[in-house]
Amino acid sequence: MFERIVLAIDASEHSRQATQVTAELAARLGAEVSVVHVFEVAPVPLAPGVRPVDVMPEARASAEKLVAEAVAELERAGVKATGQVSDTARSTAAQIMDAARTANAGLIVMGSRGLSDLHGLMVGSNTHKVIHLAHCPVLVVR
Repeated sequence: MFERIVLAIDASEHSRQATQVTAELAARLGAEVSVVHVFEVAPVPLAPGVRPVDVMPEARASAEKLVAEAVAELERAGVKATGQVSDTARSTAAQIMDAARTANAGLIVMGSRGLSDLHGLMVGSNTHKVIHLAHCPVLVVR
């Protein structure tokens, strides 16, 4: 049932805990894990053909490092893992759910709170959105 797991991460402590839980769970189940970090960019046109993420290479590099570290932690636990950084002007929750569908995941794991606590209070957290809209079970780690 949980042969494939999507782990949605950011740089929060809850996300680090979710990575540890996913490593243990996937190792026990023999599941493969796809680590996903959504790099949200504002849909602001800068110049023809230039995306906001193109002018923020240090932020992109930081996101890629975050994913690589999570993949390495999972692999140290004996789990087959891949990682991806998604940059989009779409909602983070929608990107996480797309990644889960693409991976044919049976489970999504994510932290209970990410880095955008204030934003979450105003419009609803990404975790809340994923819980209510995902096609598969969602494990929320505190």
